[in-house]
Amino acid sequence: MAAIALAVATTAPVLYGGLAARADEPAAVAVQPAADAQMLTEGVELFNRGQYEEAQLALARVNAANLAQADQAKLRKAMADVEQALAARRNARAEFELGEQALARSQYDEAIKYYKSAAQNPFADQATRSKAQAQILVAQVNSGNPPKVQAGAQPQPAAGPQPQPVAQVQPAAQPQPVAPPQTEPSAPPVNARALYKQAKSEYERGDYTAAKLHFMQARDAGVKTGLFEDSPDKYLKRIAAKEKAQQEAAVATASAGGQAPATAVVPAAAPAGDVAEEMATQAQLARVRQQQQAYEATLAIEQARKAQAENRYADALQLYVLAAKLDPNNQAAQAGRAEMEKLIGAAPRAGGTTLDDFARQQQIRREAANYLIETAVNASESAVKAGDFPKAREELVRARVARDTNAMVFSNAELSAINARLAELNRQIDQAEAAKQAAADQAAQQQALQANLEREQRAKLEQQRTVKVLIRNAKQLTSEGRYRQALGVVDQILSIDPNNDYAMGVRQLIQDHAYVQEQKGYREQFDRSYVEVMNAAEEKKIPYSDVLSYPVNWPDIVEMRDAAVKEERGQKPEELAVQAQLDRRLPEIRFDAVAFADVIDFLRDITGSNIFVNWRALEAAGVDRNAPVSARLRDIKFSKALSTILQDVGGGQVKLGYTISEGVISISTSEDLARNTVTRVYDIRDLIVSIPDYDQAPDFSLTNVASNSRRGEGGSRTGGGLGGGGGGLFGGGGGGGGGGTQGPTRQELVTEITKLIMETVAPDTWREAGGTIGALRELSGQLIVTQTPENHRELVNLLEQLRETRAIQVNIEARFLTVTRNYLEDIGVDVDFFFNIQNPNNFSPISVSNNTSVFTRFPDTGVPGSIGAAASSGGGAGGTGTGGGGTGTGGTGGGTGGGTGGGTGGGAGGGAAAGGGTDGFAIGGPVPGLPATYLDNFQVNFLIRATQAAQNQTFVTAPRVTLFNGQRAYVSVGTQRSYVSDLNPVVGTRSVAYDPTIDLVGSGTVLDVQATVSADRKYVTLNLRPQITTVVALRSFPTSGGTVVNGGGDDDTTTGDTTTTTGSGFIQQPEIQTVEIRTTVSVPDGGTILLGGQTIAGEIQRESGVPILSKIPFLKRLTTNRSMAKDESVLLVLVKPQIIIQREQEAKQFPLLSSRVGQ
Repeated sequence: MAAIALAVATTAPVLYGGLAARADEPAAVAVQPAADAQMLTEGVELFNRGQYEEAQLALARVNAANLAQADQAKLRKAMADVEQALAARRNARAEFELGEQALARSQYDEAIKYYKSAAQNPFADQATRSKAQAQILVAQVNSGNPPKVQAGAQPQPAAGPQPQPVAQVQPAAQPQPVAPPQTEPSAPPVNARALYKQAKSEYERGDYTAAKLHFMQARDAGVKTGLFEDSPDKYLKRIAAKEKAQQEAAVATASAGGQAPATAVVPAAAPAGDVAEEMATQAQLARVRQQQQAYEATLAIEQARKAQAENRYADALQLYVLAAKLDPNNQAAQAGRAEMEKLIGAAPRAGGTTLDDFARQQQIRREAANYLIETAVNASESAVKAGDFPKAREELVRARVARDTNAMVFSNAELSAINARLAELNRQIDQAEAAKQAAADQAAQQQALQANLEREQRAKLEQQRTVKVLIRNAKQLTSEGRYRQALGVVDQILSIDPNNDYAMGVRQLIQDHAYVQEQKGYREQFDRSYVEVMNAAEEKKIPYSDVLSYPVNWPDIVEMRDAAVKEERGQKPEELAVQAQLDRRLPEIRFDAVAFADVIDFLRDITGSNIFVNWRALEAAGVDRNAPVSARLRDIKFSKALSTILQDVGGGQVKLGYTISEGVISISTSEDLARNTVTRVYDIRDLIVSIPDYDQAPDFSLTNVASNSRRGEGGSRTGGGLGGGGGGLFGGGGGGGGGGTQGPTRQELVTEITKLIMETVAPDTWREAGGTIGALRELSGQLIVTQTPENHRELVNLLEQLRETRAIQVNIEARFLTVTRNYLEDIGVDVDFFFNIQNPNNFSPISVSNNTSVFTRFPDTGVPGSIGAAASSGGGAGGTGTGGGGTGTGGTGGGTGGGTGGGTGGGAGGGAAAGGGTDGFAIGGPVPGLPATYLDNFQVNFLIRATQAAQNQTFVTAPRVTLFNGQRAYVSVGTQRSYVSDLNPVVGTRSVAYDPTIDLVGSGTVLDVQATVSADRKYVTLNLRPQITTVVALRSFPTSGGTVVNGGGDDDTTTGDTTTTTGSGFIQQPEIQTVEIRTTVSVPDGGTILLGGQTIAGEIQRESGVPILSKIPFLKRLTTNRSMAKDESVLLVLVKPQIIIQREQEAKQFPLLSSRVGQ
């Protein structure tokens, strides 16, 4: 209790000072606008400085109504923290109290436990911590287990006898216990041997107290004695025996001198209230008497030295004699006594003493005791005057101890007087403390009343101030357009003051503004959402060029998903850090018969890893920590090096391994590591999805069209697909043309995966295989696995490899490239001569006609797309020419029109026209020509035709498809056209009709492919069936039929006239052009291969002229026509595969992603 009282007394002035300071403050200050916030800040600062009592007082005076919401929350938290800290501080003081009680009962270990708890409490005050640390040392010394001195520390040499601590009875009282020798930081290091030698020297010269302490320290430091030397324990037993003998001798001496033992002295005049305390003190006297006497001997030596300095040698001699009597082992007392006897000429006494000497010694001891008692009483009275009642009671206890330990030197009357004085002092302390407590209670009551009045005044003023502040805030929010917040502030004003004029007047107006603002916000939100939707529509128009595009926020997605996966797999940050250390590459490791333990220490130092070796398990398995390790490795992972070393140490007889747990690499035997199992859940739904082969690609060939037409009889004739009977374009219910070949079932995939895991990851450990560790079960696509942490890591690596291999995709692009080049040159001259037009009576007119231009017009090479074929297939009307005697009309068709007039004159028509073709080329408009006519006796009609045309065309069809590695898939882009494939006659009464059968013919492009990536991810093997089909034309064929009906009446038996009914119609047949290749090739990733193609080239020249005239040089050009055409068509089928590895695509689009995820 004394120590607790001291701790309270240490903190009380601060607390009471704080209270007084607060009480003197004017009440008006508390109602200032910033006072409460400032007081809150001050309270928090006091709490942070550890002044919890002052903090509680400051926070209690804060009016929460004056604070903002954030400050109110801060105030509540601070009050809770202060209450918690004060509770913890009270616990610390209670722990110190329990330690004092345990020390009084000589339960030193329990006392040390309580003292340490108090000293380590972070909320304990400094006085409590200091006292607790001091009492820990006292309890350790008294328990015979003083603080250990490290081997190699230099002990402080004892200048003289070391007195025993007296803190057993009153732990917190003065004098302070003598601490064991401390280690000087600058002292030269010595070993435990020096402690042993010093203790032995002290023992030989009789300084048992110091010797006992140093023997304990030497023993704790692990001193090793010589062959003929005794151990520290033997010396400690001898010292204990000597101390016991000295105590018994002191009791016997006191009895022989006529004095009763101290334990029998019971103060007669002690008040009834002190009986329990006196009894407890007497119970401790027998145990601490020797320690008290040693302390009194020290005081007597100090007084003797003071008397010696003042040349009072006789008094000094008496004091030295008294000190030697109290502590015969005190060398300073013996030396001082010998010195004083030599100075005053007295002969040293070899033994025994006279009655006068004994009386003189008793007198000296009585004076020393009176001095101690008087000093303690005066100090207690001074403490009472100062109001330090714990200190006063502590000094009272000190006086009682001095009285009890020296009871043999006082007479009964003197003891009665001392007891009466001490009892009176105790009564004065009680009265003064009670008076002070009563005054404090009265002051507290008055202060509470005054505080209540001040609180009411502050509450009223605060309400007014709060309303003013809220009105100002409402106006500010209204001016800022924050009407909802302003409405809330107005409602707060009305809750404080329901009759407030301002709040009642503006509330409806602010609410109307809030509604308008809300409507405006909705409209703005509508506009923003509309723009976002339109932007999203524009984004959908982007023709992405990459085969695989990631979203722009992919790094954030990866970071979140990876963190979730790591948490599901139990991968903690510290374990990932250790795994990174294991993946670190070591430049070189070289061991030549190095002990296994030293190898582990080396690896621990160079990698910075926490490595724990279960030596007990290894030694039980026959693995010695000094087993030699020889290895020389370069540029190797730490994990591989560690596994290699463990395999070498095991020697093939013992299987060693390691595991990672909580950031520590634990090395042990496999059997020991197998005891640490963990159950985790793995999602494998992406691995058990069956990927079918789509092998029912449509066929656009004419054979397939006819086959579908026949099979479609049982279904819808208009809905039959190219893949089979009734359905859609690419197959339907009839033939299932669009379906795929189903792969393994889900259960088969699960079985395969579980079998692979048990055959790959620690095969001997699974319970299904006869092991005792691993368990595996699948539930709804979740794999529930029980295994060791190391096997879990192997399982994760296996699943990741399966996913990485399965995720490989291939993008295949086929290109149907058609390149055509056409050229045409046609120049024709048509000249006709007419003679004897004016004298037809003599002989008929002579006509010379040159019609060779018809033969050379529009030459055709036969190559598809030829300009000549396109021009000649067009239709045009011939020109009309006017002759001298009549008008002639040219023919209709694709040639040059020219008519020869009849009768008296002939005209040459001069028009030319060319129609459009069907293969994408036509000569638009009439062919350039120059007709002319000369009318004379010699008439010449001529027409000049000139045509030159050239055409270059490139046409590409490039279908694309993306599929998984090893999968078969197709892409088809086609067009369906309906045609009449048959006419079914329907005959009625005197009527006949046709029911047309409508079929579909398809054209387009099909890419049917199966892709397999090579093991080195460089090449792709492709099974290909590219096809491109074009409907050239639908040829129409007329058909007709008739029916003979015998008429005359409605009755069939009635004969009458015969009626014949006929009907006609058209049947269409499609003409299809198909290019198809079936092959297997191997192509490098990203390369292009030419699968096949076709080249068609043609060239034609025509020349025609009038015989004989075409040989005449001048007339040759007029009577000869030439034309030339050249056509080329090249078809190429190309294929380009591209392997899609997601990790590579990810790194390509986000180069810094790996460094970000690895952080």
